[in-house]
Formats: sequence, structure tokens, C-alpha cells
Amino acid sequence: MATNETFVFGSELLGRDSATGTDRIVGVVILLLSLAAIILGSFNIYLIKRLKIFHNAFGWFWTSRTVGEIGSNFVHVVYSGPMTILQPTIISPSMGIAAFIIGYFFACHACVMHQVVSVNRMVAVCFPIRYRFIFTKRICKLLIAICWIEIVFVILSYLVIPCQMVGYSPTLYEYVFVKCEPMERDFSYVGTAVNRFCFCVCFATVISDFITLMKIIQIKRSGVQTKIFKQDVRFFCQTSIQNITMMIALTMVVVVNNKRSSSGVLMQIFAFDTLILTHVNNALALILFNPEVRAHISGKPSPPTVEDSHKVTRKQTAEWAAQMAKVVSHIGNESFVFGSELLGRGSPTQTYRIVGFVVFTLSLFALLIGSYNLYLIKNMHIFHNAFGSFWASRTIGEVGSNFVHVVYSGPMTILQPTIISPSMGIAAFTIGYFFACHACVMHQVVSVNRMVAVCFPLKYRSIFTKRICKLLIAICWIEIVFVILSYLVIPCQMVGYSPTLYEPMERDFSYVGTTVNRFCFCVCFATVIADLVTLVKIIQIQRSGKQNSRFLRDVRFFCQTSVQNVTMMIALTMVVVVNNSKSSSGVLMQIFAFDTLILTHVNNALALIIFNPEVRARISGRILPQSAAENSKRSGRTPSVSRHPVEGTIPVLQQ
Repeated sequence: MATNETFVFGSELLGRDSATGTDRIVGVVILLLSLAAIILGSFNIYLIKRLKIFHNAFGWFWTSRTVGEIGSNFVHVVYSGPMTILQPTIISPSMGIAAFIIGYFFACHACVMHQVVSVNRMVAVCFPIRYRFIFTKRICKLLIAICWIEIVFVILSYLVIPCQMVGYSPTLYEYVFVKCEPMERDFSYVGTAVNRFCFCVCFATVISDFITLMKIIQIKRSGVQTKIFKQDVRFFCQTSIQNITMMIALTMVVVVNNKRSSSGVLMQIFAFDTLILTHVNNALALILFNPEVRAHISGKPSPPTVEDSHKVTRKQTAEWAAQMAKVVSHIGNESFVFGSELLGRGSPTQTYRIVGFVVFTLSLFALLIGSYNLYLIKNMHIFHNAFGSFWASRTIGEVGSNFVHVVYSGPMTILQPTIISPSMGIAAFTIGYFFACHACVMHQVVSVNRMVAVCFPLKYRSIFTKRICKLLIAICWIEIVFVILSYLVIPCQMVGYSPTLYEPMERDFSYVGTTVNRFCFCVCFATVIADLVTLVKIIQIQRSGKQNSRFLRDVRFFCQTSVQNVTMMIALTMVVVVNNSKSSSGVLMQIFAFDTLILTHVNNALALIIFNPEVRARISGRILPQSAAENSKRSGRTPSVSRHPVEGTIPVLQQ
């Protein structure tokens, strides 16, 4: 009985003595991700020290943030990972508390420094003339020192304020509240405040990145682009990557922190590992977005940096001018061929095969999982509602889009043929974009559906009636027809898939395509706002304690819909910034953007499986109590209910 149990301080931080298969898998994932983050982070510091391009304010801030990430992941390598794998019970709880204090100190600093890096990029792009006067060497050192010192006070608040301590739990696979005495409270007020504050700061960083992005688009449209501007754009892209994974992780932490349900633990694993994955992303971004770094790794001579471009000799300038003259004369002698942008190169290289194989594999995976989603929605009673109808319509759009990539985009990129008519590439875009646009629009409908379900539960059924749902789905299909027709009806606006640029190619640029891309970005950003409103309402309801089975299901549905915004915002940001750029870094980001759009469809299909215990039970062959009752109800039999229900089961409430 619970009343006979004696209170043991720090019992939350001990293992279960015998590790399960899940414990070992989660522990190995934590260990490997953290080790990769340490190695890549250390290599980042080496590169920043050796390459002159990073000897500036951006490099100093990036170094300070990387030191924080390395310190945090070092704790996971020496404690969190091994403790999760071994599940010992003989280690003192103070070790778990110490692991949290040290790891959280470094992780918090890395998070705060990222906001400084983001503001640094905004100033560099929006106020380039004032940049050197704002970020002087003295101010940079002062900012870094302040960011380290303020985290000391944050950590001290956990120790000084009574009964607020937190430590790493190897059984819940994350940092949890440590009870100082027998009590019902299972959260730390300080930890809750810090998590909410971090979420708000991270969201503010998204806003500042959005402002920077708008300024970049304005400058690119004006045509006034210098070397230092292009460098600032690269630096901005590599800093904006963190916001994506960080927003996912913080959303999961805020919604389900310390819950002991199966779905809660699953999202805790997801949140904890995503925080580590953020550090891996940051380290990789420095390598992926900087040609100077890639040249240094491959041993090739680095291109002249912005700082030392004045050292180029007159002889080199004359040689470059002669080469450019040859290129210009060659272009002038070429005859125009309609649709040449959509033809292959004739002889595929290893890069084409790799990119084509990735496109083909991701699309095939999304196609299969999406089809399985439709099967689940049709056969499971839990999805026979407005949410399920919208999800099914969106999934049909994703399946149609990925079918085009499987039969055309992937094979064309791998084979690089020159004998196929350009009209095939235009047709591939028209069909694929029709389905993809519908999937994107339907996601906004799904997001609003979740917001209404959580914020206005009493009005939900009167708003999303069967007739209104059918009407909304029909409108979303019809409006995309007019969007696609605008590409074909308005002169010289056609778009097609280019196997050499690995994306739908806008010929120089299409006004319609540009407008649609910008509009999609704004709509997706508005969906993030709607999800934030829903999240705030969820937190408010959880704090009030008024939670029923329907509310918990709505939270699960919300989590699986909010996953798309992350990858979609990455992809649309890349598309808006570097669409059709023929530079090496531009092509790299085009590949990243195109594949991320496909990965969004994979995420959506997996979310239905991951966030719904009913689906997982169906896959594993288990039958949940609620599912059994529903089956009996549909077959016309009344399920037998014991007078003394088993502890932990949830009674089925008839509506």
C-alpha cells in the first residue's frame, strides 16, 4: 500500500536495478548523440581558431555557445548515458543532482548565447554600417561574461530556494523534480519558470530571425548584394537552424514534463534527445553553410575572405576578368532552348546519384507510411471525426506529392537524361505542387481545429459539423486548382522540376511562384502563432487540474499537428532565401530545402503512430480497455464491467 511506503529522498534519481531493452536503447542514443556533439563541437572550436573568417564578434559568440554545448554533452557522456544503460541503484542521488547542475549550467549558457548570436545576425543585416560600432571587442567580451554570470544565479535559485532541486532520472530519461519531503507536488517552481522563460525567449528569437529574413529578401530584391552581405546570409542560415529543434524540445518539455504515462515518457525521450540533437545541428551548420570550412577540410585553397579580399593581386584580377569575359561571350553565343533548365546533364555524377537516391528513398518512405495512415484512419474509431477527416485529406495530398517524386524527381536526378521533353518536368511540378499545396493548406485547417478543440471545447461540435468539414475540405482542394492555373494562364510563369538544381526551377524567377512561396511562409508562421495560443491554453488547463480523457486526447492530437511546423518553417526559409541560386552554398541549401519538405511528410505520418497509444496498441496486437469497449459497442454487445475495476484503468464514458 502507498500509505506504508517510507519516503526516500532522491528515489526519483535511482535506476530500476535491472535495465530493460528500452533503457539500453535510450541510453545508447543519448550516449552516441552526446559524443557526436562533443566531437563536432570541439572541431568547431578548432575551425574558429584557425580560420580568419570567424575572427570577429560572430566567431566569439559562436565559440562561447559551443563551449556550453560541449560541457552539457560531456555530462551526458559520463553520467546520463551510462546511468540509463546500467540503471544502478547504489549511486547517491546527489550524483544526479550534480549532473543536472553542471549540465544545465552549460546548456542554459548555450541557449542564452544563441539569442545573442541571433541578435548579432539581425544587426549585421539590418544595420551593417553600425555593426562594427555596436559589437566592439570590449562589448563582445562584456556580453559573453554577462551570459556566463547570469546563469550562475539561475542555477543557485534551484539550490537556495527550498524544495526546488532537480536531477537526472534514468527511469524517466530526463531531468525531474526531486521531492524534499512527502508531497503531492511533482514539479519545481523554479524549473517551471525557467522552462517557460526559455520558451518565450526562443520564440522571441524566431521573431528576430523573421525580421532578419524579411530584410534579406528586401536586399536580394534590390540587387545590391556584396560579399559581406552573402557571408552574413550564410551566418544567418546557420544560426536559425537551432530555433527549429529547440522549439520542438521546449514545446514537449512545457506540455508533458515529468508525466509518467506511456505517451508522456515517449515525448520526454523525444524532448531530451532533441535538445542534444540541437547541439549536433549547430556544430554541423558551421561546416555545411561555409565554403571556407569545406575547403579547409578537403585541403583545397580557401576562397578569399571578406577581410583579406584587398590582398588579391592585379595579376589575379586580370585572370578572373579574362575568365569572366570568356563566360559572357560563351553565353552570348548560346541559342535559347525552351525548357533547357529542366533537362539533365547527360552523365550523372556521384553527387546526383546520392541526392536522387535520398529524394527517392524519403518519398517512397513517406508514400508507404502515408498510405498506412489512411488505412488507420479508416479502420480506427478514434479518428472518425473532424480531425481524422482533415488529417486524411492532408495525407492524400502528401501521398500524391511524394508519388511524383518516386516516379519522376528521384529517377530524373539519378539518371540525368537529356532526351525527355521539358513538358514532363512542368507536368511533374504541376501535379506534385497541386497535392503538396493542398497538404500545406490542410495543415493550417488541422491546426485551427486543434486550437478550437482546446480553447472552445463546448463550441467544437457546433463549429466542426460533418457538413462544414466536407465544405472546408472541398474549398481547400478547389482553391489550389486556381493557384496551379495561375502558373499556366499568366504568361511566362511556368515552373518545372530541375534535376541539376534538385528542386522545382523558377525560370530566372516566376512572379506567381515568388508570391505563392512568400504567402505559404506567412501562413505557416501564422500557424505557429495559433499553435502557441493552443499551447498556452493547454498549460493553463493543466495547471488548473481540470483534465479528462478527451482533453488528454486533444493534447496528443495537438502535439502531432505541431510537429510539421518545424520542418516546414526550415524548408520555406531556405526556399525564400536561396531559391534558384547557382552558387555552391545555394545549391546545398536547395537540396536541404527540397528534402526537408519531403521529410515534413514523413514526420506527419510518423506523428500519427508515435503520439497515439491506440495506434501503437493496434500495431503491437494489444487491445486497450477503451478500444475493447468501442468494439463491443459497435458490434451491439454491452461490455461486462467489473464492480471492482483494475487499478489504473480508465472507465469508458458514454457520450
